Amino acid sequence: MIEEDSFYFSIIFSIFFSHYFVYDISAQGCRNGGLLF
Repeated sequence: MIEEDSFYFSIIFSIFFSHYFVYDISAQGCRNGGLLF
């Protein structure tokens, strides 16, 4: 039960974090001339 809860939490956190992290990187990349995207 605890492992399952932490598993779902890690998925939700990784999706949440990666969404805003990629958005922040792409925004900086656009300002810097397309660093990653």
